[in-house]
Amino acid sequence: MDTNPTPGARDHAIRIDYLSGGERFATETFQVSITEHEDVNDVALKLARDSAYCNERVPALSCLFTIQSTDPDGPDGAPPGAGSPLISSVEPFDQAAAKPNTPPVLPQCPKCGDTDITRDASARWDRANQCWSLSAVYDNQTCENCGAEGNDLAIWVSLEPADRDDFLHAVADKLEDATLPDDPVFQLVIGAVHGTMTVDEAVREWGLANDIPE
Repeated sequence: MDTNPTPGARDHAIRIDYLSGGERFATETFQVSITEHEDVNDVALKLARDSAYCNERVPALSCLFTIQSTDPDGPDGAPPGAGSPLISSVEPFDQAAAKPNTPPVLPQCPKCGDTDITRDASARWDRANQCWSLSAVYDNQTCENCGAEGNDLAIWVSLEPADRDDFLHAVADKLEDATLPDDPVFQLVIGAVHGTMTVDEAVREWGLANDIPE
């Protein structure tokens, strides 16, 4: 595979959208020349696997490929780019197969423990969709709570336990009150944040809801 035009090869444009939990967080585009011994789908997959965006720490990582022929001498005399683009979806790290019960995670600041982490990025105007489209995500991360920043600042923490009832009991254990899991208000408040907060964050959430000083 060659990303520069090659005599006797077929030219393609490959767009790769990187998704986390179905939400796009980065996009890359490539112009490649495919020889007769190569498969364009395999080439696209290798480009994705070699990308910095294909990081196994990204939860529910998947990629969406849009592959379009740009060869000036298309098959059967067809003009370049004729026909519908080939679109397919894959999981480069096959995370679902490797970790069938992997719990959700979220980034956490190692300085203050807060999970309100942002990451530098850039966007380009999408003429077709008439909106700003994320084009790149950079390494620098910032904690919006304490202001700490740096490349790969965040640590990834699990939202375990994955089971809602186990989560309620884990929060109740932290609060040292075994009666809380049976409290309807506790079930409503803490059950609503299951899957979006860590146990420690849920403890703080309960404290805020009941004006309990930290």
